[in-house]
Amino acid sequence: RNGSSVNVNGDLVIDATSTDDYAAGIYSVYDGDVTLGSADNKSDVSIKATCVDKNADKDFGWDNAYGVYAYSHTTKGNNGVVNIFADNLNITVDGAYAYGVFSGSNVDNGEGKSSVVIDANKTQITATSDIGKSAAMTAYSGSEIVIKGDLEATGDYVLRTRGGATTKIN
Repeated sequence: RNGSSVNVNGDLVIDATSTDDYAAGIYSVYDGDVTLGSADNKSDVSIKATCVDKNADKDFGWDNAYGVYAYSHTTKGNNGVVNIFADNLNITVDGAYAYGVFSGSNVDNGEGKSSVVIDANKTQITATSDIGKSAAMTAYSGSEIVIKGDLEATGDYVLRTRGGATTKIN
């Protein structure tokens, strides 16, 4: 958060579990910048997020599971950026509201947009929800999702997009 930066090289397993509100494998907002691997150094990455909340049907908007979350809260920057370079990327999410890859912004002109860029030989995204509210990829309000390489994605929705968002696959 607030201008933080994280860089990771090598095989990686992320497992986030919550019994309240939300779980996120990677969470990048407020000028956060996360990079896993590099174009010259790709390894295997596994991201799992599970949210099990007993009140899932009562308080919409929480009880979320995010594999990768990038968000911009304002129209002047504060964007979340996630770059993942991997041989094999496996993202698995399960919750009342489950999002494999989520990128959202409150912008419409590109300034301060959030982005998720995945450059992997093979990406597998699996999103599940007991109430039918899962999406493998979600791009909202001027944000961007870019996926390079083979992609297999499953969920109640494979791709959800709105508000001038951009999604590029291969």
